[in-house]
Amino acid sequence: MGFSLISWRSSVSDRIRSQGIILCILIALSFSGSVTASDSWLPVEERPWVQIEIPPGWSSMSELNETTKPDNALVNAYSPDKNTWLKYILDHNQDYVSIDKIRKNQSSYMSQLGFRICMTKDPVIEEKTDHTSFRQVYVRGVEDAAVIGTIVYPGWGQAHYVLVMEGPGAVAEYYESIPPLMQDHIRPVLVQGETN
Repeated sequence: MGFSLISWRSSVSDRIRSQGIILCILIALSFSGSVTASDSWLPVEERPWVQIEIPPGWSSMSELNETTKPDNALVNAYSPDKNTWLKYILDHNQDYVSIDKIRKNQSSYMSQLGFRICMTKDPVIEEKTDHTSFRQVYVRGVEDAAVIGTIVYPGWGQAHYVLVMEGPGAVAEYYESIPPLMQDHIRPVLVQGETN
C-alpha cells in the first residue's frame, strides 16, 4: 500500500510540475509579440475584389488606377528599417494560368531582381487543387534573399508577392518566418457574377 501511495504522489507531483511548465510556456508565448503572428497583421488599402494585410509596424504605398486598370493593384510594404520590402501584384482576371507559366514568370521576375531561381532552397512549395494553384520559391544569395509566390484562383485572378531582404540581418529576421504566412494575408473577394 505504501508503495502505491508514493507512486500516486509522485505521479500527481509530476503532472502538476508538467502542467506548471506548460502554463509558463503559454504565458511566455502570449507576451512575446512577433511580426509573424498572423492575427497581428494589419489590413492595407483594398479593392472591392481583394483584401490584403502587411506585418505590423511596416509602412505601405499603393499604386491603384481605377480609371485605366480597375482590375490591377500594386502594393509595396517596407519594414521599419527599410531593409526588407514586400510587394503585392494583384491581377483580377479570369484567365487560366498553368504551373508551367507561373514557373517561367517567377524565374523572369527574379532575374530582374538579380536572383537566379537555380539557387533555390528546397523544397519549392508547389500545390494545385481544384480551387487554387500555388507556387512559392525561396532564393538566397551570399547576403541577400528573396521569396516569390504566386496564387491563382480560377474565376478570380492571380496574386503575386515578392519578399526581398537586403543584408544578413534582414534575412535572419524574415526569411523563415514571413513567407509561410503569406497565403493567409491575401483574401480574394468574389464580386457579383463570379464563381470560385
